[in-house]
Amino acid sequence: MSTWSKIQQTCLPPQTIPKKARPCVGADCITQDIDQASWVMIGVPDDRGVKNNFGRIGAKKGPDAFRQTFYALPMGATAPQPNSIYDLGNLKLTTSIKSTHEKLIGIIAFIKSTDPAKKTLVIGGGHDIAFAEIAGCLGNQKKNKHHIVNLDAHSDVRPYEKNNVISSGTPFYRLIQEQGIQGSHYHPFGLQRPSNNPDLVSWMQTHKVDAHWLEDMPTEKQQLKALQTLLASLKNKKWHFNIDLDAFAVQHAPGVSAQGSFGLTPHLFLQIQKHKQIFKTLETVGIYELAPKYDIDNRTAKLAAKIAYQILSV
Repeated sequence: MSTWSKIQQTCLPPQTIPKKARPCVGADCITQDIDQASWVMIGVPDDRGVKNNFGRIGAKKGPDAFRQTFYALPMGATAPQPNSIYDLGNLKLTTSIKSTHEKLIGIIAFIKSTDPAKKTLVIGGGHDIAFAEIAGCLGNQKKNKHHIVNLDAHSDVRPYEKNNVISSGTPFYRLIQEQGIQGSHYHPFGLQRPSNNPDLVSWMQTHKVDAHWLEDMPTEKQQLKALQTLLASLKNKKWHFNIDLDAFAVQHAPGVSAQGSFGLTPHLFLQIQKHKQIFKTLETVGIYELAPKYDIDNRTAKLAAKIAYQILSV
């Protein structure tokens, strides 16, 4: 059995792609040939990290809700390329968060070692999974060269909970402390001061984290300008794009682990086509905390699917 066949067996097959009278993303952009794909999609239906962070569970259903919407999106004038996405399915979870992370690290490391040009789209699940999403790309590379842009209301630089328990608040703490990512290369965007306690703010300041606060860019125009400036600074640099859906206000994203009264505008993603050169060096994308049990009219699932659609179209 080939190594790739073994990798395929670590995941449950994805849902059936819907057949429609008109072309849709699932039917036209998904390929069964891994060699043909430029993107590999992996779902991680695990919200144990959210529970450990004392959040409300439900994100384990996120990958399936995402696919139901993403597969059925119409093909537009701007869309992901035909046969550009290989859907590996949902990762089979292990008995612990740590070993589940290690399993995902191994899969992503294998994908990158087989074809360094391939990009990975990870759909959670809790945001703790971002640790494995990004660590899987690091390997023997110069880890201090990697950057992370994280759209999020929370910094997620919490230390472990008691007895070294991993939570959805720990991914970037772990990447900086254990994987060698420079604090100044972590760019959380849309942080909200009431959602980050003084200890976390102090930790970010000590580690020179490049924090972008919502309070400093309350208008849509300010947010667009700030993100454009940040993305422009990443030219020719390897980077990872994380979207925690609680970065958006509740009217846009009610179906998340932690709803926010305030938040970023989804219109940020309408202008990313301007940054094609920047996206050439993008390594991974992670979309997290979609909790469909709290969603309204699939509003959050649609937002997550459209975000992925926009990014994969660049």
